[in-house]
Amino acid sequence: NHPRQVARARRAPPPGVVPLDYKQTPDFVAALAPLPDAWEVEKVYLNTNTDVLHIEVHESDKFLKGLTCDKCGGPLEIIGHEKEQTWSFPDTMGHHTVIDCSLPQLRCKKCGAVPEKFPVKLPWEEKGKLISPHAQIERPPKSSPWEFPYLVPTASAG
Repeated sequence: NHPRQVARARRAPPPGVVPLDYKQTPDFVAALAPLPDAWEVEKVYLNTNTDVLHIEVHESDKFLKGLTCDKCGGPLEIIGHEKEQTWSFPDTMGHHTVIDCSLPQLRCKKCGAVPEKFPVKLPWEEKGKLISPHAQIERPPKSSPWEFPYLVPTASAG
């Protein structure tokens, strides 16, 4: 190894600097767009055909912590997942970015009630916008990587 590389590797980063060179891609992306403990980045991929970075998010093991039924106060449980939904998100390094997530379906363990509304705020909704799950994100031909992509309904959207 080159002496400068060895010296650099031994040096601890300054406070507030998180080295990402050794992290797996989902961990790297999670560090760039931190999520609360209830959510995790599961998978990340770049669709080079549409120039869209996809970040797949799912609930973590800590998701149910502190969630209770509105009717009886009992603990909630996950009984399945909704169909995947996609949120447009601010661009990442010139690539349009979307968050894909299948929200967990919940039910009270005690009384069996299903919450009327999702009991957790989705952290990516502050900067993102829900787009149709049947929309395909495409860029027009020869567009600049800095222009916002167009939403094009797919044939399956009707």
